[in-house]
Amino acid sequence: MQLPPGRLLVALSGGADSVALLLMLLEEKRDVVAAHCNFRLRGDDADGDEEFVRQLCFRRGVPLHVRRFQTEEVARQRGISIEMAARELRYAWFEELLVEEKCQYVCVAHHADDNIETFLLNLCRGTGVRGMQGMSPQQGHILRPLLGKTHEELKAWLQQRGECWREDATNADTRFRRNKVRHELLPLMRELNPSVDASLLKAMRSISMAGRALSEAVANLMRCSMFVLPDGVKLLTEPLIGNPYAEEVLFRVLQCYHFPPSVAPDIVRHLTDKGGGYYETSTHIATRQPGSIEIRLRPEGGSPIVLHMGDNALPEGGTIRMRYFDGEPDFKNKRHAYLDADLLDGDLVYRPCERGDRFAPYGLNGSKLISDYLAGRKRSRIERMHVRLVCDSRSVAWVVNDRVARYYAITERTQRILLLEYLEPEL
Repeated sequence: MQLPPGRLLVALSGGADSVALLLMLLEEKRDVVAAHCNFRLRGDDADGDEEFVRQLCFRRGVPLHVRRFQTEEVARQRGISIEMAARELRYAWFEELLVEEKCQYVCVAHHADDNIETFLLNLCRGTGVRGMQGMSPQQGHILRPLLGKTHEELKAWLQQRGECWREDATNADTRFRRNKVRHELLPLMRELNPSVDASLLKAMRSISMAGRALSEAVANLMRCSMFVLPDGVKLLTEPLIGNPYAEEVLFRVLQCYHFPPSVAPDIVRHLTDKGGGYYETSTHIATRQPGSIEIRLRPEGGSPIVLHMGDNALPEGGTIRMRYFDGEPDFKNKRHAYLDADLLDGDLVYRPCERGDRFAPYGLNGSKLISDYLAGRKRSRIERMHVRLVCDSRSVAWVVNDRVARYYAITERTQRILLLEYLEPEL
């Protein structure tokens, strides 16, 4: 690939691929800085890699940064695999070095073999079109200049120049999934088709082209179906029904909120239903209702708050302003509640809706469960979970941003009007 101008940070492990990458960049007269990670996973071998890299950079006059990591301890603390911990530590450090060394890009030595292995790993895990496209030559400020070359080609290039490199013994350990693909799955596939590597790379290029077309179609569909909410998104179902890209749209949106891949096809299967689907993660909730799909933050229960005159900050953001009022009421504004102050008993409390709460809505006879009242108002399940109430010591006085209770509504006999005004949180 044609590399963009600017200073480059080179990830240098000491293996054949990264050594070839560094030397190729030096032959092109590029301004480079090297970075070596010692993950302390291989004892003396890891220290040997570090010393080799130090000597190589000294001979070539390349500035070098080395950092040693307690990788196993980090993996234990975070509850992740050693491979994942090493990756996170590595790239977090590279981010620091980019700023420190005023580099524009990080060059890593992923090559064609790595790309094929990644493709197969993603395929085994279960992936969409994006996962089958393999690695990109450029991903943000990460560059992969060697994707067009194989590991054997890179070793041959080094041998022609009489250059040395370090061999990592763990590359043969098939307890690691990538090594199992490299040493067991790929050799078996090559028995079936000696040119399987070229076939897989060709397939990945075709999938990548199809992926670009898919991304454009998905982006167009998202533009006409998705609306941003303060704490999530809403997708209209009408543009999605019968659309071949509907599942991909949902997959991409839901992935942003950490829903499992199985949710998207399940929602698509039920797009024409009248509603009722409910899905959740530790942070968000997705629901199907007539005409739309909502993905929003999971509401926190929250403790009741006793309201006082003036501004009352709410735990989820926003404010309730409480004051006496002697003007002309604006009953069309649902964020205002006009209450007969002399009918209220005790302190007013702001709290979440609870199971069994009942309400006597102004303008209607009798009382209703608030859950039934909100369902009749076509409020989605997520909206109902976010509903908050203002209550006195006896009952619900106001369903916030909706309706006041009949018992507390102002009449021609009202002497004092108490105004509760809901103010949106500042963004």
